[in-house]
Formats: sequence, C-alpha cells, structure tokens
Amino acid sequence: MPVLSKEVKSNIIIAHVRKGTGAEPSERNSHPFKHKNWIFAHNGQADGDYLKSLLNLEHKQALQGETDSEVYFHRLLQCAEEEQNIVKGIRKAIKKVLERDYGGLNFLLSDGLSLYAFRYTSKWERARYYSLYRLIRKPLEGGPAGFLSKETQALIRSKSLKGERALLVCSEKLSDEEWIRIDLGKLLVVKSDLSFKETRIIRDL
Repeated sequence: MPVLSKEVKSNIIIAHVRKGTGAEPSERNSHPFKHKNWIFAHNGQADGDYLKSLLNLEHKQALQGETDSEVYFHRLLQCAEEEQNIVKGIRKAIKKVLERDYGGLNFLLSDGLSLYAFRYTSKWERARYYSLYRLIRKPLEGGPAGFLSKETQALIRSKSLKGERALLVCSEKLSDEEWIRIDLGKLLVVKSDLSFKETRIIRDL
C-alpha cells in the first residue's frame, strides 16, 4: 500500500480496496480515479468498450488505464457536463449503462464539495454483495477510533472521527452503530454541511 495512504486529512475522504477483475495491477488502474477536481471509486462491472464508444474526444484522451471503472467515471462526468447538472447527468449516464451487460454499478463520486453515492446491480441475487450503507455520527456520540473490514481485513483508524460530526458511506457495516442501508437504484447526495438527500435514479428512467 502506498505510503501516501497512511495519513490523510480532508473534509471528504474516499478509500477503496477491491479485488482486481482483469486489468493490470498498476497505479493507472487503481481507485479512486481522478479527473480535474473529481474523484471516483466503483465496485462492480460495466461494458467498458460500449461506454468508451460514447465518450467525446476530451474524455477519451483523459483515460489513463484499461479499466471499465475509469470509462464509467468519464461517462458520468461527460453526461453531467452535457446536462449542466450532476444528478441529471448521472441519470442520463446510468440509462446508457443499462442498455448493455453490467454487474454492480455502485460508486462514490466527489468534486471536493459534495459526495455522491449510488447503489445498483443487474441481478437481485447479487444485491447483498453490492451493498451500501450510510452512518450519521454526531460529535457528542463518539464511536470507535478503528474499523475492521470483514471483507478485506483492512484496518482503518481515525482519531478525528471519534469526536467530530461526520457522515460515513461504506459497502459494509464497519461498527455496531446504526448504519442505514441505501436502497438499490438510489443516489445519496451529501453536501458540505453534511445535509443529505436520497434520489431514486433507476425508477425515474
């Protein structure tokens, strides 16, 4: 694991540990992906060749690696630019993804000011695997300073999370606190003041 990941301080942090699905293990194929002020992490599979054929020249040239996830990222950004609205852009991009074969479409996306979290999978029997939860932490509640992922055995420590107001989004429940499941097809939007809203993306297509 890169030394850079040992200590990070930010209002929004996206960490991603995943199993590889074919692309060469390298920095260019590693999550989270970055483009301008956006970062993105994805859990699942999409038809990368099809989505790449829909990209304009700017976003095709911006691709650094060989993963379907990075192409998915750029398709989302391109649609947001075309719609001049991130939520409308996400809805437009997802509509095209659904036209071809895909697996999980779960993602975390941020411009440094807001966080967007989406959950969906093509097969209902996979819904338990492609899970996504949110947790609201009030400053006086406290909480564990460390989290252990049962899926990856990765240990995450944070002294600041123990006493600060925070909203966490994760693919699994990392503690015994009151994590709330994000429903399939819903997009969670978290603002800088930690206010949030869930919007149903799939049903509205």
